[in-house]
Amino acid sequence: FFDRETASRHYQHRSDRHIRTLKTTALVDTDSCAILDLHCSAHWPHDTQTGRRVALRNTEKIESLAGDKGYDDQSLR
Repeated sequence: FFDRETASRHYQHRSDRHIRTLKTTALVDTDSCAILDLHCSAHWPHDTQTGRRVALRNTEKIESLAGDKGYDDQSLR
């Protein structure tokens, strides 16, 4: 998680929340340790929604996909 010490008042008003952290999901190539995709969200969506979105954006780059049990979704299998 990335801490946000001071979010703009405009953003806090628009999101109707006082955000202290961002939820991040990274797609990493384990051979080269390169970050292929990064998804950041202040609204904390469920991991299955974020994982599916990141995987579908990178289908041509993925041979196999591994994640913790929070990303386990039947549609990703």
